[in-house]
Amino acid sequence: VDTWRTAELIADIHLQANQIDQAEVALQFDLAARERALGASNVDLAKPLGQLADIAVKRRNYLLAEQLRRRVLSLLETGLGPWHPDVATAGIRLVVLLDDLCRGSEAQALLQRALEIQGRAFGPTSPALAQTWEDLAHAQWISNDDTGRESSLQKAVALLSPHERERAEALMGALGRLAKMYGDRHLSTEALATSERAVVIGERSPGISANARVSLAASL
Repeated sequence: VDTWRTAELIADIHLQANQIDQAEVALQFDLAARERALGASNVDLAKPLGQLADIAVKRRNYLLAEQLRRRVLSLLETGLGPWHPDVATAGIRLVVLLDDLCRGSEAQALLQRALEIQGRAFGPTSPALAQTWEDLAHAQWISNDDTGRESSLQKAVALLSPHERERAEALMGALGRLAKMYGDRHLSTEALATSERAVVIGERSPGISANARVSLAASL
């Protein structure tokens, strides 16, 4: 255990310094040590596998990145059970890669599964599901599914709206993306109403970051 704990610490130091080559060596050593100590199917392998996947993405080795992220997902499903929230998170991490590869249909299936898991864990009306609905909208955009995209963004807005005070920034962002979608589809009335609502939320929520306000302005 001390061996892979040390390798984990060294890898984290190199990652923080953006020393990718050194981090990769340490992570591979970490992974091998964990496999010897814990077995090849232990959930504790997920961290170094995920970090190696991130490095593979940076190097544009997407085939390796996908293999690693699928292994993480499989480990967590087996070790934690299919309904654990970490399984949903691992699926979403894989979705990010599939979106980059324009594989929207595969991404949508994983996101639908993530929503099922999150709905069971947190409740179907929890605002914790809003980002996953937005992720699904993005995958639907990649697949040219405008109807599905609109529905998913509307669901994200509906989940966030009752929690405007504590989630104003997320709600404003979701409304901005919905308004942009309406604008792209030349639905001017819907675009104007939605963008006005986003602006109002921004005006009455002084805690919203400058970056979020800039992003909203760019989307309108």
